[in-house]
Amino acid sequence: MTDRVTIADAAVRALRQRAFDEAIGLLEPEFAANGGDCVLARLLGMAYFGSGDADKARPLLQKAVESGQRNGETCLCLSLSCENPADAISAAFMGLSAEPANADLHARALQSMAVFPFEARSSLLDRWTECFASDTSRSSAINRLAELLGDHTHRVAILRLAARQMVEAGWTEDAVRAFHHSCEPLGSATFDPSLLRDKFAALSDDYDEDFWSGETARQFCGFIEESISFSPDWAALDAGCGTGLVGEWLAPRVTRLDGIDLSADMLSQARTKGIYETLAEGDITGEMEKPGRRASYHLVVCNWCLFYIPDLSDFFRAASAALMPGGRLVLSVYPCLDDSDVMRKEAEAEFTHSRRYLRALAKENGLEEERVEIRLLCAHPGFYAVFVKPAS
Repeated sequence: MTDRVTIADAAVRALRQRAFDEAIGLLEPEFAANGGDCVLARLLGMAYFGSGDADKARPLLQKAVESGQRNGETCLCLSLSCENPADAISAAFMGLSAEPANADLHARALQSMAVFPFEARSSLLDRWTECFASDTSRSSAINRLAELLGDHTHRVAILRLAARQMVEAGWTEDAVRAFHHSCEPLGSATFDPSLLRDKFAALSDDYDEDFWSGETARQFCGFIEESISFSPDWAALDAGCGTGLVGEWLAPRVTRLDGIDLSADMLSQARTKGIYETLAEGDITGEMEKPGRRASYHLVVCNWCLFYIPDLSDFFRAASAALMPGGRLVLSVYPCLDDSDVMRKEAEAEFTHSRRYLRALAKENGLEEERVEIRLLCAHPGFYAVFVKPAS
């Protein structure tokens, strides 16, 4: 017994030092002599896992958890060693039941869900919340998750991973709550156009090849297609047009398409596509307010750029002025709950906006809500909205 304890203690020290081969050398002979020992099975499984041999690790870790050795670290290693997604996620759930504040297990459980079809994720999310929340209402579970994660280094990433899984599972309101918890109070942040010019000067040449650039355009155009019945004589304004990814979809559906963007480099790329009647460089609000644009458009669209602007009051005023009576404003923003108007999305200057805030600004500027939905925006939840300027 003493030799076993001494060897186990030495193996634990080796594992802490990531000396996996040393731990294996200590444990293999002892485990061969005491094959039924679950503590040794767990330690040897951890050593094999650390050395990269998942096939040897898996049965030993499984033996350990079946005998009651269900601490977070063991369950996480078992989950990571499993080839079968159902086994992987079950091991992560098992670990969370023992250690509900284990951020690595939350990340593993949520990542494991991604391989399951959307229709299976709702039940998986239910099982996940049961692991760490005694009150299984979804909103309470999300609040509890945010509390458990505290100031953990990966708090934001885990909450946003949860938010994405929830959107894809149809838990759209819960997704907004999870995303809200990943954000920070607004503070004194302001919009700095020079930061954006520098950012997009560096991105413009390869912007269209970036996956998320194309994906956000597809997401937004899909929402427009479901929301708007086009007339071929329409004039449209692409506010924050970038390189013209949304414009390429819009152009065949309207008679006239104009674009505005802050970045000369992005506009240079858009110009090569030949889809815009005019392209103007400048702040979208200032450009929309110019007299020549007043009441000129049946449709104003603004995708994936309002999150750079904390205060949208000027934008709504300008968009309303640019619309003809009966015209529509279609936009996308990152979301926060209605107990805040605006929050900071990142340490850098990116922001989220609440539905209450959007609706209030629309009403102030004579626009009526036609549709507001929660959908994926890039890899996060987003609010997609249509506001209409009454015809009379």
